[in-house]
Amino acid sequence: MRAAAAITTAIEIDNKRPLASGDQPVHLRVGVHSGTVTVGNIGAPGRINYTIIGDAVNIGQRLEQLGKKFMASNASDAAALVLVSQATVAQLKTPVPLESLGDHQLRGRDQTIEVFQLLPSTTS
Repeated sequence: MRAAAAITTAIEIDNKRPLASGDQPVHLRVGVHSGTVTVGNIGAPGRINYTIIGDAVNIGQRLEQLGKKFMASNASDAAALVLVSQATVAQLKTPVPLESLGDHQLRGRDQTIEVFQLLPSTTS
């Protein structure tokens, strides 16, 4: 969560330059989910790639894709949108500024999951 917040802050700072010169700012979406994954060199000989796989990775990617819906309807024109699953929120040890966006059906999932948006920090 700290990394996602740091990315958001860095994008907002970096966007000041293009905005000042009339260029298009960068916008990005991040999906955060917690679970078991496999990480490492995976593949057949001659086609080995360092990668990460697992259901948790798929859910994180689906959250990132869900962000398209919220960025399209977001009038604040935020530089970054971080969507977080209930599974991750349940594991947080310290309070984080979050807003529930309700339950959502993710592609390839039978059940809905509660999705939260990481809000900008009020202290910088």
